[in-house]
Amino acid sequence: MNRLDNFEDNLVAANNGNATAILFVAECYADGVQAPKDLRLAARWFEKAAKNGVSDGMYEIARCYVIGVDVPQHPERAKLWLKKAYKTDRLISASSKASSRRRDQVMGLIMNIGPKH
Repeated sequence: MNRLDNFEDNLVAANNGNATAILFVAECYADGVQAPKDLRLAARWFEKAAKNGVSDGMYEIARCYVIGVDVPQHPERAKLWLKKAYKTDRLISASSKASSRRRDQVMGLIMNIGPKH
């Protein structure tokens, strides 16, 4: 794997379209590791990762849309990204335990939101 170890190098690679680096940058912003914690930037980078076919990015942006983490709460958009992530994992046959756990967490969140009567 060609994964870089530091935020600055990954940010350069992410800005050049490297999908793995895009996810790394998103995670740094989300966790406040190697970069200031900034959930709004994290959500933007997770969505970039998702749009570049990274299933972990798809799960994370789905989670953001479910709970409204610095993006408007949008359950339908969350379901769309979750379905894409599930299909991506199945297509590449690389559904890790972490991805499965993340998918289950997002699915649980989706089941608990929606129109309240």
